[in-house]
Amino acid sequence: MLYRVTIDYEICRGCGDCVKACSMSVLELIDDTPYPTDLESCHGCEDCVKSCEFGAIKVEYVGKKK
Repeated sequence: MLYRVTIDYEICRGCGDCVKACSMSVLELIDDTPYPTDLESCHGCEDCVKSCEFGAIKVEYVGKKK
């Protein structure tokens, strides 16, 4: 399955909680900003979404892997 991880950088505070919450290492904190760097590993658990108290992250199902 393929998932899209979107971060609203106007809302994000760069705390890194989403990076710590992701057991698949999909997100990476670079200069206090989280970036989805390994979307192939995302399995849609939304732990990153749940960890963000600001509501800055969204995970969407976009299809099956080919």
